[in-house]
Amino acid sequence: MGQQEILSKVRDKLTVGELPRTKYPMTWVGAGMGHFCAACDTPVRTTDVEIECAPPSDPAVRFHSECFRTWEKERLQ
Repeated sequence: MGQQEILSKVRDKLTVGELPRTKYPMTWVGAGMGHFCAACDTPVRTTDVEIECAPPSDPAVRFHSECFRTWEKERLQ
């Protein structure tokens, strides 16, 4: 998926509240485990870097590293 597509999906999800504008309190980085990315809705493969974020009371969400960086930038807009 291209950067423009990721940016568009992140912006849409921020607008409708599917992604928060606040930073998650706990974040881990590791190898992908096949979970779906919260930003682009595609699996984070075992060959990808996965960023896992834990909100205070909800299940953890996972991102591709590029999707996470895009969300980090866009959530502050």
